[in-house]
Amino acid sequence: MTDNKLKLELAKFTTRARTVDHLGREQIADSPTQDLNRKKACGSVRPYRTASDAFRPLRCDDDPNDIHMRDGDTLVEVFKSTPVNGGSRAQSNRVLPCHEVHNGHKDVYGRIDPRRPSPTMTTACINPSKGRFVHPTEHHGITARQAARMQTFPDEFDFEGGLMAAGIHIGNAVPVLLAEALCRTIGYGLVARRESHCRSPGH
Repeated sequence: MTDNKLKLELAKFTTRARTVDHLGREQIADSPTQDLNRKKACGSVRPYRTASDAFRPLRCDDDPNDIHMRDGDTLVEVFKSTPVNGGSRAQSNRVLPCHEVHNGHKDVYGRIDPRRPSPTMTTACINPSKGRFVHPTEHHGITARQAARMQTFPDEFDFEGGLMAAGIHIGNAVPVLLAEALCRTIGYGLVARRESHCRSPGH
């Protein structure tokens, strides 16, 4: 199994860069990611998938994982002042004195940019205070379903135990399609090894 074939296997699930409006409708948009995707398309690695897939409309109205954290009025106002589609805390009205002397944790309370690959889903992925986990256009954190979609779980897969438990399960999981690509690649290698062994002298 060559490195290029492994890269192709890991890049099989792709999509064009898109933005998401306030109704969850997808819109094609030029972006740095799109430019990079075009360059990648000229080589052996296909363009990568963006986070916009996570924000497509739900298939049903009673999805048990269509839930998000309920934030207080102060944080809601912060989210309203944060630019849509990738805005950061530094661009909002929540610049506290501690932020002026601390140069890290810049992603907390940031909005996800649907034109770029999704941020890493951690066990606190449904908590805006733990990373870039605010909805691209709405004024709250992402739902458990949106987090699960970023981990490439199908919508038919439900997480039980409530919002916090769902976040832990989602954040601890290996992305489904990544696991599939890795297992397929390992399988190819095992088959190739077996065939090579069968063709060797004495077998």
